[in-house]
Amino acid sequence: MKKPKKLKKSSFKILLFLLIYIILFLAPLITANKIKPVILNNTNLIKKSKSKSKKILKKDLETKEKDQLEKLSDIILEAKIKNSKDKEVLDNNKIKSDGYFDILNLKTGKIDRISEKDYVIGAVCAEMPPTFHPEALKAQAVCAHTYALKMRQEQTKNPDPKLGGADFSADPSNWKNYVTEEIAQKRFCDKFDEYWNIIKKASEEVIDIILLYQNEPIIAAYHAISSGKTESAHDIWGGEAPYLAPKESFGDNLAPNYQTSARFLKKDVESILNNNFQDLNLSSEPNNWFKEIQRSDSGSVLNININNNNISGSKIRNLFNLRSSNFEVNYNEDNNTFEFLVKGYGHDIGLSQYGANYMANNGSDFKEILNHYYSNISFARVYN
Repeated sequence: MKKPKKLKKSSFKILLFLLIYIILFLAPLITANKIKPVILNNTNLIKKSKSKSKKILKKDLETKEKDQLEKLSDIILEAKIKNSKDKEVLDNNKIKSDGYFDILNLKTGKIDRISEKDYVIGAVCAEMPPTFHPEALKAQAVCAHTYALKMRQEQTKNPDPKLGGADFSADPSNWKNYVTEEIAQKRFCDKFDEYWNIIKKASEEVIDIILLYQNEPIIAAYHAISSGKTESAHDIWGGEAPYLAPKESFGDNLAPNYQTSARFLKKDVESILNNNFQDLNLSSEPNNWFKEIQRSDSGSVLNININNNNISGSKIRNLFNLRSSNFEVNYNEDNNTFEFLVKGYGHDIGLSQYGANYMANNGSDFKEILNHYYSNISFARVYN
C-alpha cells in the first residue's frame, strides 16, 4: 500500500489562508447574533425607565393636587358658610349709580361714554379667557364692576387733570382694561359668537352685584397667576387695605407658565442698572451684585441690596420685564449671564384668576371665590 503524498507547502498555505478567511468572515456574524439581543434588551430598559419616570412624575402631580384639594375643601366650606349669611346682606346693601362710565380712550384721546353693562362685559372679555368656568367669569365681572365704581368715586373726590373729567382710562384697541364687541369679533373670528355669549351671559347674571368694605366699593385688585399665596397690598403698594390680605391660592402651580425664566448677559444687566441708578458703583464680582434679598411672607421680593443701595423688587421686575416680583436671581460664571427664575404672573394682590378658575372647577360659586380672596367684604346691589 502506497503512503499518501505529503502536502506541498503551497497547498498548505492556501488551506491556511482559507481557514483564516472563514474565521474572519464568520466572527462578526457570530458576535452580532450574541450582541443583538443585548441591544434590544437595553432599548426595552430605556423605554421602561422613561415610562417609570412618567408614572412617578404623574403620581407626584396627583399627590400634590390631592393635598391641594384637601386644603381647598376646608376653604370652600368656610366660604359657603359666609356665603349663606351674605344673601340677606346683599338684599339690604344698595349702591346708587347713573349706569354709565366716562372712559378716556388712550388711543383716540377722546372720552367715551359706556354703559356699565357694556363696560363689564368688555372688561371680562379683555381680562379673562372665555374658556374659564362661568363662576370664575362671574367673579371677574364683579371685580371689574367694583373696581370701576371705586375709580369713579376717587375721581369725584380728587380729580386727576390728565383724565380730563373721565372716570378712568383704557385702551380697547390694545385690549387694555376692556374691549368693545367689534374689537372682540376681530380677534375671536369663528369663535366670536360662542365666546361672546359665554362672557355676556356670565356678566349679565351678576351685573348688579359689587363688593363693599365698610360700606364703600373696594379696590378689587386681581392678577393672572399667584405664586401660591397672594400678597398683602400693604407690603407691595403701601397704605392700608385690610381686605387685600395674603390668601392661599390653589391650582396656580398647575397653570401654564407658572414658573418662567429670563436670562441676561452680564453687560446688559450692568447697563440697565447703571442707566437707572446713579453712582451704583457695581463691584467687579457679579456674584455679589444681588445680595440681602428681603421677601414678604408670600415670597415676593420687597427689597434688594445692590452695593448698599436698597432697590424695590417691583422696580427690578419692571426693569427686566419679569412676570412677577417673586423671583430668584443667579449668576453663571461660565457664560457670564444672569438668570431670573420667576413664579406667578402679576402683582399677586387680590383675586388670582387661575386660582378662581381652579376653585370654580372644584365646586365654588362666584361669591365663595370672592369671599376667599377678599377679607371681610360684603356684597351689595347697584341700582340706577
